[in-house]
Amino acid sequence: MHIRLENLSVNRLGPIASIKWQFKDVNLIYGKNEQGKTFLVEYLLSSLFKNHSKTRPLTDSGQINISGLAENVMRFDPKSRKKIEDYLYPDDKPVDLSRLLVVKAGVTKFSSDSEKGVTKTVLKDYLSDQRVLDLILNQIPSNIQKSSWENGQLIPGQQSGDCRTYNNYIIELQKIDELLAEVDEKYTMGEIMIEKHQLEEVDGLLQVQEQARRYSAYQKNSRIKALSEELKQLPQTELDAIKKINNDVQRLKKQIQKDKDQINALELKCIHYHWLETAIAECEKRPEALSLKSDLFFTILGVVLIVTTVGLAFLQLPWGALAAGLLALLFFILISRRYRLMVQQRDDIAEINRIFAGYQKRFGQKAQAITDLKSKHAVLQPEYYALEQIKSQSIVNQRELDHLEQELEARLSVYCAHTPDHDDPDERINALQKKRDQLEEAHKNENIALAALGVEPEDYFSGPVDIQYDRELFNKLNHQKNELVSSINKKETSLLALKQRICDFTSSDINSEWDKIINDLRVHRDKTSQLKKEIMAKIGSGAVITKVIQEIQDREDEGIAKALAADTICEPIKALTQTYQGIEMDGDDIIVFSENERFPVHHLSTGAQEQILLALRIGIAAHYLQDKKMFLILDDAFQHSDWQRREWMVDQMAYLASIGWQIIYFAMDDHIKGLFEERIKPRFMDRYVMFELAK
Repeated sequence: MHIRLENLSVNRLGPIASIKWQFKDVNLIYGKNEQGKTFLVEYLLSSLFKNHSKTRPLTDSGQINISGLAENVMRFDPKSRKKIEDYLYPDDKPVDLSRLLVVKAGVTKFSSDSEKGVTKTVLKDYLSDQRVLDLILNQIPSNIQKSSWENGQLIPGQQSGDCRTYNNYIIELQKIDELLAEVDEKYTMGEIMIEKHQLEEVDGLLQVQEQARRYSAYQKNSRIKALSEELKQLPQTELDAIKKINNDVQRLKKQIQKDKDQINALELKCIHYHWLETAIAECEKRPEALSLKSDLFFTILGVVLIVTTVGLAFLQLPWGALAAGLLALLFFILISRRYRLMVQQRDDIAEINRIFAGYQKRFGQKAQAITDLKSKHAVLQPEYYALEQIKSQSIVNQRELDHLEQELEARLSVYCAHTPDHDDPDERINALQKKRDQLEEAHKNENIALAALGVEPEDYFSGPVDIQYDRELFNKLNHQKNELVSSINKKETSLLALKQRICDFTSSDINSEWDKIINDLRVHRDKTSQLKKEIMAKIGSGAVITKVIQEIQDREDEGIAKALAADTICEPIKALTQTYQGIEMDGDDIIVFSENERFPVHHLSTGAQEQILLALRIGIAAHYLQDKKMFLILDDAFQHSDWQRREWMVDQMAYLASIGWQIIYFAMDDHIKGLFEERIKPRFMDRYVMFELAK
């Protein structure tokens, strides 16, 4: 009874809302991109096979029914715990049927080797248990595989990897035994031990002095911290700021005094400035009085005209005398009118005269007109403005001085109190600077003393200690220690070469004590011996396992050759190729042969390879299914083939269906769809069905 897909029902699978299909011998499932074809393929693989790759979430609503696995139709879905392999091979390790029964995306080959299409490894997977043996053997390095046992002795393989390490351990153990024998023979501890005992005593005294030195360093460090705290309480930056404020105070005092001197000088010069401004303003209020203030010119001119008239009349110049007389008359009329005006403006004229008299009294100069007052005002005005500006700036400077004196006192009071004996800011500042200088000097000296002790901060000892550090004694003890060390080193010189050879083995410090070095050598021998035993066990067991596997592999190769010669594999090759009789292994190559020719599969044309590989799929499947027929799921398997090869491939599907194989072909290509409709549908009639995915 053949194994067949009977029907499929699924809901909400990607873009597929719902389908219920009844499968036949040849089934074409047609759909364009994004219509759910890939979802459907993954749903089938996830439901049916153990080995599959699921790349997207699948629906829980649906099932596939298969006949031929048991008496009843079996139901499968992606969450089914048992898959097809569990029914076919319940007791054996299941075969990867998905590689045999599923062809995806134009790939008829089922080997990762894209050049050969099928390899000996693939045949081992399906026709023998050698794959498991190969996995075991691949874990054993090749040099161990070449090792062996002879008369109870391990004979390592080629000198590399663990085998080289094993031989190195043997050689190393021999050298260590030779060194231990030489130590037993040469090493004596008489005089060296005495001097080492003396060295221990000196070291003890040095340790006491060292502790005292560390305690002294601790004390000085504490003193430095205290001084640093005092310096922190009296920061130089603050002193500099106070000094700057004090300098600004002294500068402002000098400037204010200078301003006072300038103000006094300018006030003396400008004492009558306001009177002069007022006088000019009063004069400008009486313009007529200013013009009438002096009539002497008109009077003299009138007298001259009268005298001229008389003279011309005396000289008998009537017309000249007439003209002069008329002019004299005109001037007397004007003078009379001017006189009347002067009488009317007598108070203003008197005020003008008083102002001019005041000007002469104040400035020692006689003023003839208001222009003299204005000229003097023009001279005094810049000096008056300068006086006002200096007065204004002096007020600002005085306010700033008051503020700075308050700030200076406030800052000084933080560090020193104000007393009658220390009232001068300069003295107080100098006292603070002197105090800081003394603190800095003490801080510097303590740091120098601490540096001379040569103790790192992490080595300070907070004490207390019973003795005081004595530099002279400390140096003397160090001298004694150096002499003892020198003497011991001289005595050990003859043993230095041996010591160095031992240290080369143990990686010990050459300056370590002999007892430690000898102990390190013995420990190293124990470790090397243990490592030798471990690697010997590894190589020995690997050699035994390799021998057993090789014996089994020889028998398995015979089994593969027998399986390849069986009719279950040869018959599909004969039927599909119509040329070749069968297939066999030649080393790592897979050979296809006819009655007269033999060719490696990967040397054949692409079309011939596809025929062989498709036949091999069917043959290997038949080998496992024991002549049962199953189904082939092809996901656009012919998509990348040319159109002529597509026709041949479709015809092969028809042949396989005719001998009992069920074909499930997923297509998106209209040409392939047309080939199925043209070449298969008329032949199979109601045994053929096409399902089209909804748009």
